[in-house]
Amino acid sequence: MHTSLLIIKQEHLRLAALLQCLDGIMRDVAAARLEPDFELYYAVIGYLETFLFRYHHPKEDQFLFPRLRERCSDAEALTRDLEQQHERGYVLLDGLRNSLQMYERHGGEEQRDDFERAVHAYHTYEWEHMRIEESELLPLVLEHLTEDDWREIDREFSSNADPLFGEETKEEFRRLFREIANRAPAPHGLG
Repeated sequence: MHTSLLIIKQEHLRLAALLQCLDGIMRDVAAARLEPDFELYYAVIGYLETFLFRYHHPKEDQFLFPRLRERCSDAEALTRDLEQQHERGYVLLDGLRNSLQMYERHGGEEQRDDFERAVHAYHTYEWEHMRIEESELLPLVLEHLTEDDWREIDREFSSNADPLFGEETKEEFRRLFREIANRAPAPHGLG
């Protein structure tokens, strides 16, 4: 399998694990089995903001989608929809952060419910987005992209010399992901 596809799938798996963790914690908080952990919530949102919206989605928008549009005119609508979904994700994540700030500031049941709804909305959005990418986009890129396309896309997706994707940055994400997993209580994490 091409390096870029492996990277996308690995990133989707990490994202899915993080979303399941956050969703499970929210259910336990709502059921009074856990106390809210605002540091954990902010860490998750920070990871999502930085990882998804500065690295993951831009790689797709800048390299994968345009090349697919060049090779397959039928992919125009799908890739434009996915780009719009990326934009919608920014809005949903901003709403998630705002509802978390209100929850932390006021701490009431209404604010907790608003935050829980925002978590659910973001969770639903991201799962559907990943489903479309995995079931509709990836089969098209496998069918239509050439080996030359793949070499260029793989190089861009795995470029470690770029300061944004260097080893230090990657280690920062690994550390943050470990911190979230260790902080989240069992069965949602290791903590």
